[in-house]
Amino acid sequence: MFNEFPFVLESVNLNRNGIKDKDMADLINSFSKLSRFSSLVLKHNEFMFDSVNAICPIMNRPLGNNLEELRLVSCKTCPGVIDQLLDNLMEGCYL
Repeated sequence: MFNEFPFVLESVNLNRNGIKDKDMADLINSFSKLSRFSSLVLKHNEFMFDSVNAICPIMNRPLGNNLEELRLVSCKTCPGVIDQLLDNLMEGCYL
């Protein structure tokens, strides 16, 4: 569906879905096919290394197609994931 209608979805809010890291990464990889995807809010889900590796390409898109909002609220994560996320922010993304 995303390949046929890449402009359909702009934001996603996932709250207490019990989504594990690998599945979250698969979802985020699907969102990367959406040209106007700009907001991801995750609450009480898992956000580990697979997820952060999937979100970085969306964060680094050119201005206008980039991720404008990323919220991680009470998500299961670890310091290494946050370090990787911050490194990506400092390397020049437009978030």
